[in-house]
Amino acid sequence: MFILNGHKRKEAFNMVDETEFRNRHFETRGIIEPIARVAGGYKKQQDQRELVHSMRLMLEAVLQSQKKETGKAKSIERTVWGDVEGEGCEIQYNTYRSYMGLKRRVTRAALAKFAVGLGLSLDDANKLFRLQGGELNETNDFDYITIHALMDKDNIMVFMEEVEKYTAVKIRRA
Repeated sequence: MFILNGHKRKEAFNMVDETEFRNRHFETRGIIEPIARVAGGYKKQQDQRELVHSMRLMLEAVLQSQKKETGKAKSIERTVWGDVEGEGCEIQYNTYRSYMGLKRRVTRAALAKFAVGLGLSLDDANKLFRLQGGELNETNDFDYITIHALMDKDNIMVFMEEVEKYTAVKIRRA
């Protein structure tokens, strides 16, 4: 374990290297929000239902796992927002509730914060991203950083710092 900008990191082997990042060719930059089209038009609402249902299930699985490990149950609110800097997803609880109630569309940036904040595996995160419109792709700079954060098990603050350092994405507002 080592410290970067005051935040603990577990391993350095997958950390986004600035030189590598700057020399890498990305086909797309920033967040590309996919549009789901079907023969009759858009199927956005159904996709959002499936996505928020899967997000809820993943969150419950993480909470159960934490309860088994620590013997303590953590609230959904504390898990989504975070009770200590660097823990949680840094998503305001009211915003999370808007997602769950289908009053607000889950953006790719919010989904990335959710996946990294919960410490999901790359496979589990890609299950969610598939429902959102497409798996994480290393040819996009934002996705590339997200992939590395998931593999490193970065805390949310380190992830947001790297996104803002290397891309034009303002992820703190997502």
